[in-house]
Amino acid sequence: MKPMKVIITGATRGLGKSIAEALSKHGHDLLLIARSKEDLKSLSDLLALNNTLVETLTLDLGKSDDLQKLSEKLKADQTFDVLINNLGVYQEDSPEKAGIEEIDKLLRINLYSTIELSKAVLPQMKSRKNGLIINIGSVMSVEAIPHATAYSISKHALKAWNDALRKEVRKDGIKVTAVYPGAINTSSWDGMDADRSQMIQAEDIAKLLLPLLTMNSCTLVDEIKLSPRNF
Repeated sequence: MKPMKVIITGATRGLGKSIAEALSKHGHDLLLIARSKEDLKSLSDLLALNNTLVETLTLDLGKSDDLQKLSEKLKADQTFDVLINNLGVYQEDSPEKAGIEEIDKLLRINLYSTIELSKAVLPQMKSRKNGLIINIGSVMSVEAIPHATAYSISKHALKAWNDALRKEVRKDGIKVTAVYPGAINTSSWDGMDADRSQMIQAEDIAKLLLPLLTMNSCTLVDEIKLSPRNF
């Protein structure tokens, strides 16, 4: 199998890190984006053991300048096969307390970055009649829950973008797949009283994504939904 060039946002922790490790082990070349230069260095050193190419960019995609910088890079590089929009932040609030500024903050990170990066890679994918975009959503993309109003809004909006994009570009040979997991065992649960052994394990989601890169061009997986069995 020919190695693919894959972009992963939010790459150094939790699900993003597990995805990067799984893809590297299977021979794919990676562009990893995250805010921490130190975390990116540690991860790239680890992945170098797999003899794949790893490029890193230290960027905060919640900032317009950094997002624009990455968008321009992707437009200039015509060799990427897969974009995995994994970046996302969670916060708790309520309808009464979710202000416009807080909602916009989550939209910038959870939605706008996905839109801009997808638009940046679409021309090259259309020209080749081939490409894959994977958008990591949440169970809250399809069902709002209490105490997470702004997050639910941002993830519902991400689902709308994903579905609209999938319908538009499938005729161009481009696949768009959404992943909607429930509670994942990541560092976002640090300090909370929760049995993380009963949550979805990040490496299981990473394993599910691997076949998406090798499926026949005629097969499109619209979405994947996962839930913890006993959590």
